[in-house]
Amino acid sequence: MFTAMKPLLDQCVFVSITLVAGSDGTLSVTVTPKAKEGQDSRLSQPLALTATFEELDEGFTRAVLDHAGIRKTIAEQLEATKTILEAVKEEAAKSVVDACKKPSKTAASAPLIDDDDEEFQGGDTQASKTPEIVVPASLPVDDLWA
Repeated sequence: MFTAMKPLLDQCVFVSITLVAGSDGTLSVTVTPKAKEGQDSRLSQPLALTATFEELDEGFTRAVLDHAGIRKTIAEQLEATKTILEAVKEEAAKSVVDACKKPSKTAASAPLIDDDDEEFQGGDTQASKTPEIVVPASLPVDDLWA
């Protein structure tokens, strides 16, 4: 049983075990790990088991090993996420600095008049004429949507 506790103890400051005998012949076991300094406190979630003494003899070691494995996986995921977020944060800061260093394109660099367009040169083109709009004097009510 204590060999099964080693993987969990390697990940924690200490592990607390509470045993409570039930009146119905069961035993409640709570295994509570204490997270190491700098670890997320959510890694201190206890493992609570209630079973008969015989069932715990058979399954307690496996349950503790599974809990330690899951706990380690979660800790690794949290560490990987922190690393990714730090990299993204640094990249974003670098992008902002790079954007500030580049000269911005000002409105003065863009031409105000398009010399190729005859409208601006006063040429008589089809586009410069106002189209003529013809509105019928009245429409019959039957043909309102026609």
